[in-house]
Amino acid sequence: MLHKILNLRIAAAVAGLLSATLCRGAEPTLDDIAARLASYGCIGGSVRYEVSLPSSPDPVTYDIALQQGPGDVLAPASYIIEWTLSAGSGNKGFAAYGDGNHFRYRDLRLQEYHYEADSVPFSIGKGVQNQAQFVELLPAYLGAQLREMASDTTYVCRLSQSGDRLSLRGVNRVRGYDALEFDYVFDATTMLPERYSIVYNPASITEQEVTARFTWDEPGKADCPDVSETALIARYPGVFEKFRTSNFRVESMAGQALPEFTAPTLTGERYTYNRGRGFHTPTVIAFIDPEVETAAQTVAALRQAADMSASDLDIIYAFMSREADAVEPVMGYDGTRMGEYVLTGARSMFRDFGITACPTVLVCNRAGEVKQIITAYNKDLPTIVIQQTSVSD
Repeated sequence: MLHKILNLRIAAAVAGLLSATLCRGAEPTLDDIAARLASYGCIGGSVRYEVSLPSSPDPVTYDIALQQGPGDVLAPASYIIEWTLSAGSGNKGFAAYGDGNHFRYRDLRLQEYHYEADSVPFSIGKGVQNQAQFVELLPAYLGAQLREMASDTTYVCRLSQSGDRLSLRGVNRVRGYDALEFDYVFDATTMLPERYSIVYNPASITEQEVTARFTWDEPGKADCPDVSETALIARYPGVFEKFRTSNFRVESMAGQALPEFTAPTLTGERYTYNRGRGFHTPTVIAFIDPEVETAAQTVAALRQAADMSASDLDIIYAFMSREADAVEPVMGYDGTRMGEYVLTGARSMFRDFGITACPTVLVCNRAGEVKQIITAYNKDLPTIVIQQTSVSD
């Protein structure tokens, strides 16, 4: 991986000497590729997707099947995405969207959202339909990403052609800090991606590399996915029979066991919780957005609760952001305390817990069950947490 990073940095350095607008200056341009990717209506393919961490000798590997259909006003594409985690693990899931209805299944839980019944989840941020796991691999979504890169001066990159392939290399530089380095290869004729590598937080203890290798069906010959509720029930009868409940939001977790989750920590390790494992002491999980004004106050309030608690209290802070520069001012520069875990890039946790606003605080007992859910900052947060952890202990 080091030689890849070195090559990327050399390319990025050369690009930086030229212009931060170079992402718009090549022929064909990023806009050309984005437009071609957006032109694919119905298309299917498969992806071998790997996540590598410095703290782990082996990558986490997913095999993914993609089916894309026409989009609508809420999403650039309809889709069915099916994934399997590591050969032989048996851990599978799927996400589907079409016509204002979104379904996602993982960790023995089916979540569903229907625009006509509740439009809020579709309008907060990018919307649940546009944040499904692996949705960024679809041509329509990748095209949208490239269009954003072309208009964002924090991206410094070079697009070049060699034979029948297009190569896009560069960095995303935020406040003088390289947040990520990327290397994409596209077919010069179809402009579909063949592979890419993205390194988040390069050369830091929180570095994480994601690689994807694509195989596409012949364009123009794929069937459009049927994402109607009837078709999905027929496709996944066991899932709908066993796990269908209702629209899932974090409020529905009260009294329930925590789902499985995993995310990198601020110090470069990986924190994993397995469903049913429980904790050695009452634990608080706090979902934090650094951009929210009360983020630092929430951290301070939870630390106050831990200091005042008569028994041990662990705190897990989950940040959607991968950037250490965004997380550290909220947590303070003195480092984490004993019993604290700071998770970054925890987008999948926000999605799977049904988090729609920050801060959101979950108070859990030793068995790993959610006993109290607190949404929005509350000046009485320390008292509430102490009371609930003493009851649930």
